[in-house]
Amino acid sequence: MTRRRKNKTVLKRNPTPSKLGADVVAHARRNPLRNASDYQWDGFEGLRKYLGMSNRERADELLSAMYRVPDEMQDAIQERIDDLRAQQPAVAAEAQRLFDEVTEDESWDEAPEQISQVAVDGPLHEILLDILESDQTYALDQIDDDEKPSWFFLALQSVNTDPSWLVHCTDEDPYAVVTGFEGIEQVDKLGLTTHLDKSLYEPSSEGFGFAFEEGSFNRYGGSPCKYGRREVAIRVKRHVVAWHYTDEEPQAIFWAPDIEQGFEVESDRTRYGRKYYFPDPNLIEYYDVEVPEPFESLDDMAAWIEAQEPELRDELFLKETPKSNPRRSGADLAKLKRRLMR
Repeated sequence: MTRRRKNKTVLKRNPTPSKLGADVVAHARRNPLRNASDYQWDGFEGLRKYLGMSNRERADELLSAMYRVPDEMQDAIQERIDDLRAQQPAVAAEAQRLFDEVTEDESWDEAPEQISQVAVDGPLHEILLDILESDQTYALDQIDDDEKPSWFFLALQSVNTDPSWLVHCTDEDPYAVVTGFEGIEQVDKLGLTTHLDKSLYEPSSEGFGFAFEEGSFNRYGGSPCKYGRREVAIRVKRHVVAWHYTDEEPQAIFWAPDIEQGFEVESDRTRYGRKYYFPDPNLIEYYDVEVPEPFESLDDMAAWIEAQEPELRDELFLKETPKSNPRRSGADLAKLKRRLMR
């Protein structure tokens, strides 16, 4: 079947050294590989584990995604088999038999995943993984950009398991973002979410979203934000930060059910950091409260909201039952309120 070809995103990768051991079959049985399907429906933990997969596991995912194997890879496989003859003649003979079998009936060009099914845990499968682990170009050149795995675009930088404020840019209603956010649920399709066929990958309330940490928002977010005309501060239970190779920026990825609270903000980018303020000062004046000066952090902004009377607090926070900032005690909030009300 002829597949539609698109322009390819080419990224330079440093190849890893060969890992083909003295007994490839035993090695495979002792170290079963996991792939995207193992992490697909495991929420935040699934995302963290998926982006942290080993090179060997990534090679296995690439093998199942390829729709043809180029001649160059066939040559590389034959070279590996030849190198294996001196150390393990029986293993090399079995690999050669399978290699000849799948190339003679042309199934090689039609469905390379059949090869791994022919010899699960077998030498030919391990040779394929060894090649792709050392050089992923063979597989990546055969996969359209919107079908490439998430880790091709995203490199995991950190995992934050403490509640944090992030900035999410959107053209949607901020209330809907905080109370009913929907994102792509498939962990292997997060690299280019705007290019996905939404009939195949419908947003879900169990999906993932993108935002900025405060520290990177000032530098990379733009002014106004380049990803939407409205800025929403969201507090999430946990998130990961990944460098996006194509967008060339660090992106915070959160799981929709982890959104705890949020409010709409506006901001200005300055040389010394972001300045945040409320988009509707008239709302604050209506409650006979002096409009505060721009805030230097979302944490201070949220603390100011928490220090207000319930009516105003409920207007500004987008969830009906706001939670107290876990890093501030009741006494701290009382002191903050007195200081801000002076």
